[in-house]
Amino acid sequence: MSTSQNIIKKYMRRLFVFLFTVFLGSTLLACNTISTPPNSTSNSQENPTPKMNEQVSEFLREHNLTLADKPGWIPSEILDYSDRTDERFNNKLNDNIKGYIVSIDDDKIGINEVTWISNTDEDSGFKIEDPSPEVIQYPLAQDVEVWVLTEMVHIQVPFQDLKPYIEKYEYTLWNIGVKEGKVITLIEQYVP
Repeated sequence: MSTSQNIIKKYMRRLFVFLFTVFLGSTLLACNTISTPPNSTSNSQENPTPKMNEQVSEFLREHNLTLADKPGWIPSEILDYSDRTDERFNNKLNDNIKGYIVSIDDDKIGINEVTWISNTDEDSGFKIEDPSPEVIQYPLAQDVEVWVLTEMVHIQVPFQDLKPYIEKYEYTLWNIGVKEGKVITLIEQYVP
């Protein structure tokens, strides 16, 4: 092969790599633009709703969350977040109960306690039993923590955000941490 043919071949390879890179980059950019839903974070960060504070907006952008699994609810604030709640909350769930929140007042909360039973005979691998429809009133600790689950990340929100959340998602199962007879932690339970 002559020197000129080698040079042409070398430049053709470079041209092919360049064109392939441009094509791949354009395709990826087009996929990102096409697959962005109207309520996604890329749109919401351009026009955040007035209800969102800067920390909420930053959290949504940083974690690319849209709260799409919680339509119609936006927290007033995000105080903290965790995607490893089992490790983080073990000490807060020593006297853990599971249940549904039935009523919320400023200083107490009504819980319908249930039992979570791991059961391989069930399709889901578990079942929830409600041994009693009785609602038990628990006093709330002054600094009660509320953690809701969105897109597999737990976010801590102010207690005042709990009531509208429960009104919107009334059949949400909660892990409830109790210490000295008072509820100290409410953590939304993932239910597959």
